Amino acid sequence: MTATVSELRPWTPSVAEGRWCGFGPYYAMFPVHFAREAIDRFCPARGGVIDPFCGRGTTSFVSQLSGRPSLASDLNPVAWIFAKTKTDPYPNKIGLWNRVVQLLDLVCTEDRVAENEFQKLAWSAEVLGFLNAARRNLDWRRNKLDRTLMALILIHLHGKLGEGLSNQMRQAKAMAPDYSVRWWQGQSLSPPQIDVRRFFARKLDWRYAKGIPKPRADARVYLGDCRKTLRKIEGFNAKMIITSPPYYGLTNYSYDNWIRLWMLGGPSLPDSSSRERYGNQVRYRDLIEESLGECRSLSADNVTVLLRTSAQEFSKEIAIQAIKDTWPEHRLFLKFDKASGPTQTALYGHKWTKRGEVDLLALSGRKRPPEGFFKV
Repeated sequence: MTATVSELRPWTPSVAEGRWCGFGPYYAMFPVHFAREAIDRFCPARGGVIDPFCGRGTTSFVSQLSGRPSLASDLNPVAWIFAKTKTDPYPNKIGLWNRVVQLLDLVCTEDRVAENEFQKLAWSAEVLGFLNAARRNLDWRRNKLDRTLMALILIHLHGKLGEGLSNQMRQAKAMAPDYSVRWWQGQSLSPPQIDVRRFFARKLDWRYAKGIPKPRADARVYLGDCRKTLRKIEGFNAKMIITSPPYYGLTNYSYDNWIRLWMLGGPSLPDSSSRERYGNQVRYRDLIEESLGECRSLSADNVTVLLRTSAQEFSKEIAIQAIKDTWPEHRLFLKFDKASGPTQTALYGHKWTKRGEVDLLALSGRKRPPEGFFKV
């Protein structure tokens, strides 16, 4: 979005919102300012918001802090745990610190033994022991304290030396294990020796230094396919739908998160299949059409729809047709967005050089689009 209806004060680390709005590194995530400006402009006060592909939960976070109830869903447990924790974190650091100490007391000899060469070079024995104890004992699906601690572990599971628990690695996207092993060996890098207690004491001090944001509305975040999770909801009347579906044939959300999925109980090495790359055209079309259909059933007739997708022709045309079929009475507008710097896809090796992303905006009645949008 290029214009705002009102002046929005930036969320900086000097306030709780700024400490939590970027919670959870995730591939292809919404910029916070994009969600704030869009919701501020297009969703009336106290109007409901739906994000069927919520990722790390930026839409839900922004909605609840602006007094707008929201529904959100994501199929990936890494995304869900970030979104759920961001919108409903454990309220203080003391409980989390005590849980860290408890987990360290539960580490057994076997927990410190690496399963493969990747684990041996990624984490020190002390860190690996803590991670395995956390994998075994944290009830992150049902317990808020355990979920919040697991989310913090996932954030720091891998990253730059000194900032994460691992050897040198990128934070947002997991690298191939064989590549990582070769690179570490070539650079003669060993996993850092980290005092887990001191590490989490420092991270918790920073995260909770300004407290937690005070929600002004309910944010419901579901783990699962939105075509199933939203179907169970009754009595919601959304005034805005804002989302960014998976990009066709581009991102494998399972492989890109394989280290964090291991932390949540998955296999110790990634599944190299392409089933989560959304590369089947028929299934991709069904996903977009059916998901928007579920959103329509929970929305007001005058709902505003804002969908961000890739400028790749197939993704764009599928999204356009799905919106037209779902809201035939709306007028549809489009705007191309090109990143000012290197895109995440470029940083991760994709050679796609066309205009980066497309914002599709469906408006009812006489609502007018912002500058830069043109009618489809």
